[in-house]
Amino acid sequence: MITRRIFTNSALTLAALSCSTSAFGQSLGATQDLRVALGFDDMASVDPHTSVTSINVPIVRTVYEALLAYPPGFLGASEVIPALAENWESSADKKTWIFHLRRGVQWHAGFGEFTSADAKFSIERVAGTTFASPFRQTLENVEAVHADDPYTLRVVLRDVDPLFALRMVNFQAGFIVCKKAIESGVDIRTQPIGTGPFQFDSYKAREKLVLKRNDAYWGGKPTLTSITWYFMPDDASRELALRTGEVHAIDLQARQDIVNRVRAQRLVVDIPKSGTPYWLFFNVRKKPFDDIRVRRALAHATDRDELVSFLGKDIADAEYSAIPDGYLGHIDQIEKYPFDIAKAKALLAEAGHPDGFAVNIAMSNAPTYLPYMQVIQAQWKKVGVALSFRVVDHPTYHRLIREDLNAIVMYQATRYPKTAQIYLEQFYAKDAAVGKKTTITNFSNYGDAMPGVDDLIEKARASTDSAVQLKLWEEAQQRIARDAVALPLFNQNAVIARSPLLDLQTQPGNMSFYMFSTKARILAG
Repeated sequence: MITRRIFTNSALTLAALSCSTSAFGQSLGATQDLRVALGFDDMASVDPHTSVTSINVPIVRTVYEALLAYPPGFLGASEVIPALAENWESSADKKTWIFHLRRGVQWHAGFGEFTSADAKFSIERVAGTTFASPFRQTLENVEAVHADDPYTLRVVLRDVDPLFALRMVNFQAGFIVCKKAIESGVDIRTQPIGTGPFQFDSYKAREKLVLKRNDAYWGGKPTLTSITWYFMPDDASRELALRTGEVHAIDLQARQDIVNRVRAQRLVVDIPKSGTPYWLFFNVRKKPFDDIRVRRALAHATDRDELVSFLGKDIADAEYSAIPDGYLGHIDQIEKYPFDIAKAKALLAEAGHPDGFAVNIAMSNAPTYLPYMQVIQAQWKKVGVALSFRVVDHPTYHRLIREDLNAIVMYQATRYPKTAQIYLEQFYAKDAAVGKKTTITNFSNYGDAMPGVDDLIEKARASTDSAVQLKLWEEAQQRIARDAVALPLFNQNAVIARSPLLDLQTQPGNMSFYMFSTKARILAG
């Protein structure tokens, strides 16, 4: 028996999901050159199969596409629509998946038509061991990929996976790259070649990336003629650039006072309910964090309410579980380590640190990291833990934490599909531990340096029974909480701002940066 999922009118589907944010009939601006300021020093790599920093997400998703996509303005756990694949189907046992590809889609820069050979190359590139993609584990269940004909792709899995279609979306491992471009020597780390609505024009390190309109885009010619992404790490500079009209959109530091100030300037502030979770990961390979008493002490020494107040009650809420609230499988019934200075001190003394200890770590200079870590630094000082930083730019921070250098890692991330499985695979599975060829984001080395939850992850992955999966995910969260290898802090909503003249034509979505559809436009002032 074959289970089919077919959409024959994707253009109509996309149109039905769009939502105008301006008055009907408002005239367009004389130029449609969009300018966006991002709060980072540079973009690092925009190869979608290696790109790990959040700054790359809006750039990559504007240039590249996947077989399937999330609806415009939305990234959920199970809602997907056709993209480079017009429809798809699976065998009854969920081990064979067939994707019927869209015909006539052209690669940027004259690299010809997109075919099943590109999709096969892309999946094997991520899933294979030679390229060492940080997203390899997402596709490690792939046994074979067959290009049955130029427009039919067949993927055979080792084990059942009823959620495999959700791995083929426009996020991380799901992106399709151009086989011919890569094999001809194009460095897609700085010169992306995709099929999306915008294509590479120019790049100047630590200054800007310019994308121009893809007039031949299969989904219809975009209204915007170009998008220029400026790298502007200074918060005040970005805000000033928006206020003076130098740029049309920026990302804001997620703080209530900043939101109030920008709104008072008659600019539009959007606060998507992104639920981006923040954690501290304790590296159990490094002393004294190999001692569970130390990890639990620091959990008790951390005041989440103070962090939420620092950000603003409309912007953040406390988190306690390894699986964020809003993800399929999240539970609250876990050990929570309430803020308790006396308990923290007692545990430190029991672990042989009655006067605390000192620890130095590399720390990102990003406004979405450093201020929050400074709050925690002040909290831990109250129990004798002297936390100091070597502040580096954000791309350098990402490189260093993946070299297993930090004893403590602050990290924030949204993962798709929004299920417990993807979080467990990327943050808590043994094969995802940093320092391995299969490194993803297991910064604690859980499961590698000490027993973890790999048995539960594997059983959940192999199950086609949703009730069994939920039970296994629940057990995994409870075990992670007991072992205290990660300290969940809070869920933060994204804060982004734009000129009233920027008409998105879709909802802002649940990302920390604006995403621009083919309908986005700049209105006349």
